[in-house]
Amino acid sequence: MPPILTFILRPVIFFVVTVVMFLIWRICFVIFYPELFNGLTSQDYWQITYHGFAMDACVAGYLTIIPWLIACIGLWLPGRKSISTLELGNISDAVRIGNPYGMVAKRTVRIIMIIYMALVSLAIGFIATLDAALYPIWGFRLDLNPFYYLASAPITVLKSLSSSEFWGGLLGTLILASIWFAAYFLTWYQLHFRPVPTKRLRYIGSGIMLLMGGLLFIVIRGGVTVSTMNLSRAYFSNDSRINHASINPAFSLISSIAHQSHELSKYHFYPSSQIPELISVIGPVSGEGEGQWQGGDSIISTKRPDIYLIILESFSAHLFPSLGGEDIAVNLDKVASEGLLFTNAYANSFRTDRALPAILNSFPGLPDQGISKDVVALERLPSLGKYLNNAGYKTEYYYGGDLNFANMQALLIAGGFERIVGDKDFPLTERLGKWGAHDDVLFKKVKRETRMARVEDRRPLLRVIQTSSSHEPFDVPYHKLSNPAANSFAFTDSVVGDYIDFLKKTPEWKNALVILVPDHYGAYPKNPGGLKERHHIPIIFTGGTLLKKGSNGRRVTQVAITPTILGLLGINHDRFFFGRNMFDKREVPLMYIYDREEAMLQSDQGTAIYNVANGDMTVMPVDSIDVMQISPFNPKTQLRAWMQAISGYYDTGLPQ
Repeated sequence: MPPILTFILRPVIFFVVTVVMFLIWRICFVIFYPELFNGLTSQDYWQITYHGFAMDACVAGYLTIIPWLIACIGLWLPGRKSISTLELGNISDAVRIGNPYGMVAKRTVRIIMIIYMALVSLAIGFIATLDAALYPIWGFRLDLNPFYYLASAPITVLKSLSSSEFWGGLLGTLILASIWFAAYFLTWYQLHFRPVPTKRLRYIGSGIMLLMGGLLFIVIRGGVTVSTMNLSRAYFSNDSRINHASINPAFSLISSIAHQSHELSKYHFYPSSQIPELISVIGPVSGEGEGQWQGGDSIISTKRPDIYLIILESFSAHLFPSLGGEDIAVNLDKVASEGLLFTNAYANSFRTDRALPAILNSFPGLPDQGISKDVVALERLPSLGKYLNNAGYKTEYYYGGDLNFANMQALLIAGGFERIVGDKDFPLTERLGKWGAHDDVLFKKVKRETRMARVEDRRPLLRVIQTSSSHEPFDVPYHKLSNPAANSFAFTDSVVGDYIDFLKKTPEWKNALVILVPDHYGAYPKNPGGLKERHHIPIIFTGGTLLKKGSNGRRVTQVAITPTILGLLGINHDRFFFGRNMFDKREVPLMYIYDREEAMLQSDQGTAIYNVANGDMTVMPVDSIDVMQISPFNPKTQLRAWMQAISGYYDTGLPQ
């Protein structure tokens, strides 16, 4: 074999062996627990392997970086060389000498790789064994939790293990590590070190290695699309067992380490036992659905309406003339004038991955801790989709972009959506935007399937449609306004307005409840003001079943969407702890919003702003415009308690 080829093959073989071993381990993991994975078909096994492959390749890519670097260096290590003339003072002699440094370099490379392969094998053996032992108990793949417990109380943890568990775990780790090391040793180690003889071949080899490094980066990143590799890649089935089997435990641990860099401990201001009392003033007072306006009249004419929830990418109140904004979202402004507009509404957060849990799970989140990055935490959240599934609804989600972005697919599957449409459901010729299919293409598909849904399935419908075109880089097939950002908002506005006009012409309109809510403030205008002004959004209700029209100045946020929908349907929503039914006069109006560094809580009794970066707290007097009633209230204490209650959901799924 040519010497240059041995160096090129070294990282390739290491990568391939690692991927193959992960694939074998995945099948062994499923077979090892027949009671947990009973009933799986050959198709399920294929899906588990297929959907887990990219994650396996990602971890293998990380592990291959060291062999790749060693191969790059090895191309330039010296071997034997010829010296035609050896000059010692006045003495010249033609000799051929050996280069002892080449032999030392050869041995050094092999020793380094043996040590590296042993460490990798031992680490993977330990991770795989610990993951296999804990999964039947915890029901999710390995993360940092066991290490946290071990670090905080090592004696207690070790004492909790029986002798058989301890020695069995140690033996399992050593057996798996030995098998893994043998696979490496019998492949990679058999490629003998042979120095590349000429500089020309070394330059050629270096060029090939650079190309290989670029491919390795793509594999680690998870592709060339907008989204990077994340646990959401493994979520493709409504059966959580299959999703969990597709997850690479090493990647799950790496992901947990990366996402725990933001410490939740900073939000633990008070003993957990005090939190219920501290938030009692602002906590929800009822969870029973009323289906009524504050005055007691019915809001909708249908007991089980079809619900169309449209999530508008980056829209804000600054685009709506009726809210004092510019003449940009003129079509939706018209829709608002014909329906019910909440004029004092706010986005809870600043990014889509924070907004979706707020809207669909009534979970507000924290400034530096996105819950969408934690798949285990997502599975613990109550969800609109699951509640409506239990109420007999058919649940659908439409999005023209990449569903793997920010674990969106995991959020939706865990949230109970039966049918999820993403960019891969559109042909390549229709995925012309950076984020996938433009909104006109998305709604064209939705229109085609609107009537079909009623013909094929007579169940009431929850259809969530998430737009994406009003996002950077604003390359939309629409040319009305000179500013690219404003033009993209006008484009989405025209598309959504057209869809609502379409619905009005269908028999489904009479039974329809349409809710429009932005996910967060976007890129236009550039400087909208302070925290409250930035988060100001419209929330619009319309549809043939809606009985109440006009405007409402009640202070609400996105976390009110799910409790309001359930309340209108008469469904108990007390598990949605942080939400408010907009139409229930017994609920305490509350606004909790945040961006990367600041969080604000505002109620009828005052406002507090907390800077999570430096710990500063600002308390402001009551805004007279918002005052409805005055009661004893300490904004500083309440905001801290509220954020601590939210942080509890990341750990346990309960306020703490």
